[in-house]
Amino acid sequence: MGNQRRYWRLMLVGMLALLLTTPLATGTAASDVNGTGKFWPFHRTPVTVSFGDNLSNQWERYFRKALAQWNQSDVVQGKSVRGSTNGAQCNAKNNTVQVCDSTYGTNTGWLGLTSLNYKGNLITSATVEINDSFFNQQQYNDPVARQHTICHEMGHAFGLDHVTYKSCMNPSDTSVFNYDKPGNRDFKTLDQIYSKANQQAAGAAVAGPSGVLELPQAALDPYETVTSQRQPDGTTVVTYVEWAAAAP
Repeated sequence: MGNQRRYWRLMLVGMLALLLTTPLATGTAASDVNGTGKFWPFHRTPVTVSFGDNLSNQWERYFRKALAQWNQSDVVQGKSVRGSTNGAQCNAKNNTVQVCDSTYGTNTGWLGLTSLNYKGNLITSATVEINDSFFNQQQYNDPVARQHTICHEMGHAFGLDHVTYKSCMNPSDTSVFNYDKPGNRDFKTLDQIYSKANQQAAGAAVAGPSGVLELPQAALDPYETVTSQRQPDGTTVVTYVEWAAAAP
């Protein structure tokens, strides 16, 4: 099962790389809000999201720092728990975010990859993968780039999209080597996503579109690609791929 999942993930990333050679569709630029409209189930805030730690030692300090950064939020709190998979496979586990790193390869050119699994508008699980094949290279072995990438991917796991302002959620080349923490507007968006207005939808087994907060998303750009795929069991998988930036 793990090998099959890895095969389809690599196929997906390869197709995304091809898509970047075609004209991009026009999107709605995000300014003060950058949410996906998807969120972890909750009845009150702060909601605790468990992050399974499958990371190698070289990533531990960046992971801990990113948790501390995101835990400045009043509505979501990340909790480090024992990982349940291995870095190479990074299989999802219900009700958790599994965080992994491994040498996933350089042919497709990505730094970080997050997959969100959800039904209706409720996130059921997620995975975060950091590509050591790039970070082990001298030009990418940069503390800011490492901190940016894990901060960025963990932000997606909470339900945030990418942005154009100064934040680790900005996937541009400039951001990768300069912006390594969330911005104030990221926390405002989390306040909106995990608001009282969404509690009724969050309490349903499968939330419908009625009453669920819908937030604009940033325009498509060459730095990050977002795709979605419907599964036979009704789960939708959204995959965010942050592409390798040009080293400064």
